[in-house]
Amino acid sequence: MKPSLAVIDPPWLWKAYSSKGEDRSPKYNRMTLADISRLPVYDLMADNSVVMLWVVDPLLHQALKIVNDWGFTFKTVGFYWTKHKPSGADHMGGGYYTRANPEQCWVITKGKGLPRVSRSVRRWMHAPVGRHSEKPEEFFIRTQQLFGFVEEKVEIFGRAPREGWTVLGEEIDGEDIFDSLASYKESVTSPCILRI
Repeated sequence: MKPSLAVIDPPWLWKAYSSKGEDRSPKYNRMTLADISRLPVYDLMADNSVVMLWVVDPLLHQALKIVNDWGFTFKTVGFYWTKHKPSGADHMGGGYYTRANPEQCWVITKGKGLPRVSRSVRRWMHAPVGRHSEKPEEFFIRTQQLFGFVEEKVEIFGRAPREGWTVLGEEIDGEDIFDSLASYKESVTSPCILRI
């Protein structure tokens, strides 16, 4: 069965303004916008499905193009995550003009998307920052509150195994994401054969 819910946090590639900024950039492999556009998201997902897509502010216009390239429809911002340190102080990121903190996650859909189970899930999420690009547990809790139980769901570019989810990413299996997606797609689209 193809997944009807996905979380995708692409390893966006952007240009830092200085070598100091580049030193703060992620240490994992990043992808060009062209390669992100080539991800087989449309074929992977069920006819009526939702992708929670994490985006970065300097590339919002490019992110919208990628949504269209995937054959999905932008619906709204699902979450604004404002980050704080373990001490409780606000996290202070870099930025092209102003210093960054919030990160946004979009709701994009294929077909009819998924129905909301709860209409009380809040968009603003104040949660601790973890390792670079690691998303807070609160995000997954709220996503489940929003859509309820979804049998088949996948996190693409995940950083750690997650109960109830198929998690794909370099840090999970060490494979190229296109190879991981091809294997996963085959596993969810192959008919089950009953052997006696």
